[in-house]
Amino acid sequence: MPRYFFNLFPGQPTDEEGEELADDAAAIEVARQMVREMLRDGPSIIPEERVVVSKENGEVVDDVYLDEDATEEGGK
Repeated sequence: MPRYFFNLFPGQPTDEEGEELADDAAAIEVARQMVREMLRDGPSIIPEERVVVSKENGEVVDDVYLDEDATEEGGK
């Protein structure tokens, strides 16, 4: 299984371990869950704040923006 890494941007990469997941869709769902958990503590205060999902080779799979997820979740 491929290994995916999840890093909050802006900021320095901190996910050094990653997580083995079945595919890109599963990795994106994990990132969305991470964002929902972060939003429970309060809204993003940094414009364009996001979780960057990347593969072991460094290829970026997707960006999950905190402000977009807040809108989709009704601000929860």
